[in-house]
Amino acid sequence: MTVLPELQPLLERIRAAGAPDRTTPVTERREHVHAGIDMQQAHMVEPVSTAPHADHRVPVSGGEITVRVYRPEVEQPVGCHLFVHGGGWWMGTLDQSDLACSRLVNEVGCAVVSVDHRWSPERRFPGPAEDCYAALSWVAASAAELGLDPGRISVGGVSSGANLAAATTLMARDRGGPDLIAQSLEVPILDLTLSQASIDQLAEGYMLTRERLALEVGDYCDPELRTDPYASPLLAPDLAALPPALIATAEYDLLRDDGERYAARLRAAGVPATAVRWPGHLHGSLGMTRLAPSATEWHQRQHAFLRERHGLARVANRRSNHEGKYDMNTQHDEVATVLSTWTAAEMSGDANAIGEVLADDFTAFGPLGFALSKNDWIERHQSGALKYETFALEELEFRPYVGVAVATARQTGTGTYNGHPVPSELRVTIVLTDQAGAWQLALIHMSFIAGTPGAPPIPGRP
Repeated sequence: MTVLPELQPLLERIRAAGAPDRTTPVTERREHVHAGIDMQQAHMVEPVSTAPHADHRVPVSGGEITVRVYRPEVEQPVGCHLFVHGGGWWMGTLDQSDLACSRLVNEVGCAVVSVDHRWSPERRFPGPAEDCYAALSWVAASAAELGLDPGRISVGGVSSGANLAAATTLMARDRGGPDLIAQSLEVPILDLTLSQASIDQLAEGYMLTRERLALEVGDYCDPELRTDPYASPLLAPDLAALPPALIATAEYDLLRDDGERYAARLRAAGVPATAVRWPGHLHGSLGMTRLAPSATEWHQRQHAFLRERHGLARVANRRSNHEGKYDMNTQHDEVATVLSTWTAAEMSGDANAIGEVLADDFTAFGPLGFALSKNDWIERHQSGALKYETFALEELEFRPYVGVAVATARQTGTGTYNGHPVPSELRVTIVLTDQAGAWQLALIHMSFIAGTPGAPPIPGRP
């Protein structure tokens, strides 16, 4: 496949512009690039409703950094995703990550902590990596104050931010915590020696060039430190005991082999890891959801991965108690019966029947960022504010080692929430847990199905 047609005009403009003028001071270059990104973002990224957020100062070695905490409007503690922006370690801002972070909050139902690490070359390796680990440690230590669940923390980032996120997972393992449940890496650079085959195969003409990458690496890390595991996670001698990973690579990105080899090495070390190569895409284009609509598929995949990891961590913090306990066929049938009972009750509006199959700590996360408790969910069905008409189970996966079942389905219906129409068709992820020998629904996450006929617009979009 060739580069996506919708990306060709952008690629031609970048080729015509040439490399940045390295004779100007880095502060001026940074200001110029930031202005360009801010101006173009509206044309490249689909808008979303901005999630509530607040900035906090975090102490780090030699100073302080800012982190921006986005949180869904719910009372109970929520999981947290630590996000690190890209920018070659020398640029990138919190504001430029607002849309990505808000999308994560709205679609995953967790909080997001966006890290404004210090830039190179003013702060060289290992400074930015240590900043990110300090932010992670602060999140875990401040969890009660922030309304977060310290047992449900994931990390992720884009490009150089994915490098820092991967380094943070290694630091957390090596330093005894905080424990992490997942890592999501988008077009990561993971080998600062630039030794992977795709570096030379795609060195010129595809957005990020080998020359530019070498300059950014040079500004960030001294040559003798580039094989350090926290600089080049792909070169770490031991990748065991790291959190499960989802890695996105782009077909026409010279960093493609970094991500794909990292996933292979993680799997070889016993870590669940998936690398997905997105055809026709360039370095950075997976964030351009308006310019390249196929980029939305990556975000849907990422959100589903994080929803599952956060959902499982919430209801299954007891991994040693269920091994060998269940007969798979029998339990599969019992879970399917519970789902059938629940869907019948939902469609008939039978509040008592609904309540019997919901766990006491049940939570439903909606596609507009709302969350409903068990009582709220039942009340809305009693009042007719939510009514579902069809339910099509697509997949049911049983996990005996944690006593958890995960179902995915499509559901149609009508209703409103806070004046917003509920879409006509939703993708639904359901987590069921074994509650003293009886299966109950513990968590539901509903999300938009892109392109569904008749689905209303998402608030915040034109």
